[in-house]
Amino acid sequence: MIAGSQANARELLRPTRTFILEEPLLLEDFPEAIYPLRGLENSSKRQLQQHIQGRLTHVHWGQDKMVFPSIEGEHLPRALREDGFEVSPSAGSIISTTSLDSNLRGQQHTRPDRSIIRPSLVLLDDPQTRESAMSADQTRKRLNLIHGDVMGLAGPGESISALMTCTVMYEGDLADTLLDREKSPEWESERTKLIYAWPVDTKSWDQYAEIRRTKGREAANAYYAAHREVMDRGASVGWPDRFDAKAGEISAIQHAFNLRLKTGPDGFATEYQNEPTLVQTADSMLSVDQVVAKVSGHKRGEIPAACTKLTMFVDVHDSLLYYMVCAWAEDFSGQIVEYGTLPQQNRSFFTRNDSLHTLGQLFPGRGVEGAIHAGLEKVVTEYLAKEWSRGGALMRLDRLLVDSGYKPGIVADVKRRCGGAVMMLSKGVGIRATRRPFAAYTKRPGETIGDHWYVPNVYPELAALKRPSGVAHASASALANASVVVNVSAGVDVLEGVIPAVPHQWFWDGREHIDPGKEASAQATRLANNTTTLATEYAKQGKDWETELRQRAREVALCRELGLTLPLALSAPPSPSQQPAPTPDDDDADKPENEEKDENGSKQSE
Repeated sequence: MIAGSQANARELLRPTRTFILEEPLLLEDFPEAIYPLRGLENSSKRQLQQHIQGRLTHVHWGQDKMVFPSIEGEHLPRALREDGFEVSPSAGSIISTTSLDSNLRGQQHTRPDRSIIRPSLVLLDDPQTRESAMSADQTRKRLNLIHGDVMGLAGPGESISALMTCTVMYEGDLADTLLDREKSPEWESERTKLIYAWPVDTKSWDQYAEIRRTKGREAANAYYAAHREVMDRGASVGWPDRFDAKAGEISAIQHAFNLRLKTGPDGFATEYQNEPTLVQTADSMLSVDQVVAKVSGHKRGEIPAACTKLTMFVDVHDSLLYYMVCAWAEDFSGQIVEYGTLPQQNRSFFTRNDSLHTLGQLFPGRGVEGAIHAGLEKVVTEYLAKEWSRGGALMRLDRLLVDSGYKPGIVADVKRRCGGAVMMLSKGVGIRATRRPFAAYTKRPGETIGDHWYVPNVYPELAALKRPSGVAHASASALANASVVVNVSAGVDVLEGVIPAVPHQWFWDGREHIDPGKEASAQATRLANNTTTLATEYAKQGKDWETELRQRAREVALCRELGLTLPLALSAPPSPSQQPAPTPDDDDADKPENEEKDENGSKQSE
């Protein structure tokens, strides 16, 4: 027996247990099944020791499961023995209860002879709740459970029977779908009603309603009794004996009309006619006011003049990539510029579960991870090259964040291939109340800490920015200069589990030498004789050598473009005076054999 919720499931077995314990006719008809259960005296502690002349009955008496006793041989009633039974027909039969919101799989039982049995009959009692009936998503999930888990309880290749009692609450809910022969042809269903035809004399019933409202129930009952023949004409009810005699009602027609007065036309149609007037809505349906409140007045793709930074975020899923481009002002106020999915769905409203176009369809034959990689590479490449108009100028992305919580390896590889310095890996981390708050965070070497955010010094291009919810802003420049953003709700150390996903190296703050001149000379000597590297020397200053060299290259190129005189260190090799002069012996030893002097005294060699 399956209920709509676990709380209701616990109550399903209670009437059966009471009937077994109290009904005398049941004991007379099935003594071999009922008497051992009554012998437990409603105590589950006695079930383990119950036996007949030393042979256990293997009975079970629980809140959500009942196993009928195994009775054999001479202990069976004479009628069963005469019919050829050696074991009681109900031996090992089971009644169990569960719900659609619990684990339905694995419903089986091992009998004393070591045979395994599975459910052969399922009774579903109102398998939807009011909350689930309102939700299109929950209705879809429960239908999948019934068609898959419930109807598969008997096991592979085995058939199962199912009975369901249900009430239609909303148009399109679970009960409404299963009662529709076109939508659910495998179910032989019947939609019952309390009233199949209303009386034709509506004026008399209007008068009845007015008397009941003004003079009370007894006066209305007397009026109906006096005019019943006329008032009942043309009516047809599904259950003639359904009325409340204690309340003075004398017919099912009167009872139905009283219910309609009590619950209203809509409530009566839903609860007693299985004809709901309310339509099921989507879970995330927005109101008109909510939508209007979020409209900015800017066109899609238009960047407000006050915004100086442009960022993009991509959320990674198996079937879709969600993305959004936002423009930010220096006070961290923002504007949505563009949003969408890959692949595009060409619909105004959809969810990931009902998406019509998926990454697997866009990139067939590549598998789940291959499709994610190809889709992410496509999005990153296209949007890093895209330009947006801001007044008379053009803007490109300052930072592109990609969620690395699901497939960090794929995201890191796409960054390496085409993301460059603009793309960074992002990971959101939930902070519970038991974790250390950001206010108690202690600065570590190399970190920059601001107002509820910090950026650690990480290589290559790995930084973290933390900002708890409720903080008004962190500067847009700080956001654009981070390479990996870790979002938290109440900042604490969140780099655990993030850094291992990306190759990295720590750089600590550099220290100034006591004699910078000697240190520079020693550095030049080490580089000349290959006992050090640029990476090592820059790391001592807390810098990244690749970043520094690229910066110097940009400076040289800009100076040449503007026609400026290059600094000596950038334009020419060291002068001879800066180089150690060779000794005469060294000069003679290195002199070529065929060296001659020209007329100006300069040396020439072939």
